[in-house]
Amino acid sequence: MIKSQKYLKIIALIISLITFLSLFAQLSITIGTIPITGQTLAIGIIASIFSCRIGLATVLGYLCLGALGLPIFANQKSGFDAILGATGGFLVGFVFYVITVRACLSFSKKLITFIIANVLATIVTLIFGSAWLYISKDLAMMKVINIAMIPFIIPGIIKSTLSAIIGYSTMSYLRRSNK
Repeated sequence: MIKSQKYLKIIALIISLITFLSLFAQLSITIGTIPITGQTLAIGIIASIFSCRIGLATVLGYLCLGALGLPIFANQKSGFDAILGATGGFLVGFVFYVITVRACLSFSKKLITFIIANVLATIVTLIFGSAWLYISKDLAMMKVINIAMIPFIIPGIIKSTLSAIIGYSTMSYLRRSNK
């Protein structure tokens, strides 16, 4: 395959994944300040299936396009205000989600590792987003924990487990089909 064709396929894949992530971001239920969205499910699936490079390119592309004004964040939000605002830490935390999952999966490809990796990455994202909220809104730590962590623990575990199962199943299928 010609090198330029390979790059075009990678770019097409990243654009497709950004579209996938953008569509899942619109699946949201707002609870107070921070919505429960499909973004984390999509990020988990992407991080579980694709390489760290592809995952990071997808997340960074998503963040850049949203910052530039495309209404692709949850509830069709966009712009630098969305990233610098109260929920921006969760968006930036997606970078660390991908890194966490890929780092964990470098040790093992068992289902339990996929689940642990995604749950751990969700916790990292929640901590990052909560810290950002704490700093940006100058709220008391207990208030931040009550509005930015506690309501998202159960949905986060559910989405993490689901994305881990989807990722593991997809990777298992791909390994079997490539033999």
